[in-house]
Amino acid sequence: MYKFALRNTTDSPIHFRIKLKPKQHDTPINLYWPVTGIRGSLAPQESAIVGLLPKLTPVGETGRELEKLDIKLTWKVDDAKMALLKTSQSKQAERIENNKASNNQKKAV
Repeated sequence: MYKFALRNTTDSPIHFRIKLKPKQHDTPINLYWPVTGIRGSLAPQESAIVGLLPKLTPVGETGRELEKLDIKLTWKVDDAKMALLKTSQSKQAERIENNKASNNQKKAV
């Protein structure tokens, strides 16, 4: 069994895609893998196991199967989640300011 673990080291949420295809079509690969690839998203600074590739037959060579695959990782910032995050942060800052103003008014009375 092989696993794909990713870590988002940015301060923004991201979408990612992992594409998997055989390097040589005539070489057998002792793995199951999603032909459409692996897609997902990660929050800022999040780490996760995003995919598992089990062997077709559990016996035999170890450590060589991934070398037979062409693996390509692409990612981009999740603009929609980023906008929600900024809105949430500004609302939270507004609540804090309102609480401070309310506390100052209570002290004055």
